[in-house]
Amino acid sequence: MSLRTKNSTIPRFAASVVTSKHQHKINFDTPIDLFTPPHIWGDINGVEKLRLLCRLIKSGFSPPFEFGTFRGLTTCNMAMNLPDANHKVFTIDSDNQCNDSTLNVEGRNYEHYTVGELYKSKGLEDRVEQITEDSSVMDLSEYYGKFGLVFVDAGHSYGAIKHDSEEAFKLVRSGGVIVWDDYGDYWPDVKRYLDELSSSKELFIDSGLIMYFVP
Repeated sequence: MSLRTKNSTIPRFAASVVTSKHQHKINFDTPIDLFTPPHIWGDINGVEKLRLLCRLIKSGFSPPFEFGTFRGLTTCNMAMNLPDANHKVFTIDSDNQCNDSTLNVEGRNYEHYTVGELYKSKGLEDRVEQITEDSSVMDLSEYYGKFGLVFVDAGHSYGAIKHDSEEAFKLVRSGGVIVWDDYGDYWPDVKRYLDELSSSKELFIDSGLIMYFVP
């Protein structure tokens, strides 16, 4: 069954298929901690997405790297569910207020925000490595191959999503997973890139997130 988005062919996630090929078994019953403050436009949309990310991390897809800190909602939830006390969430975002109003179908733009304000409000700075830089110019080569999960949720232009995704494939280690948010008609460039990627990579969708499990 495919996602109910126009012209999408990405199949829904089947845990039995993935766990038969990868070293980590995804435990959908494992207890997780969630932080769900009042939502603003730009936060990850939907608690089911947070649950899935946290269960992936608790199941061993860690440490995580995140493109697009924004207020730090996903950062915070990932940090609260790290399976290893020596792990940290690595997250990258610039201090500049992003303007994506030309890239979504409603022409909306973000309210004022402070990068990482939510994980800082929970006192989780010791579990987070904040990289304050534009991912399009930052040299991330020292981190290649070190992450069990890479979450791509930053710029929404075709060039930005392509660049961050290409870096994600270098950052993730063998047996890890890359996860993308914002697939659908609302963000046309994101959908176009992931539809193109699905012709060469085995992508899955669950809870509105796209996943690629690395061999």
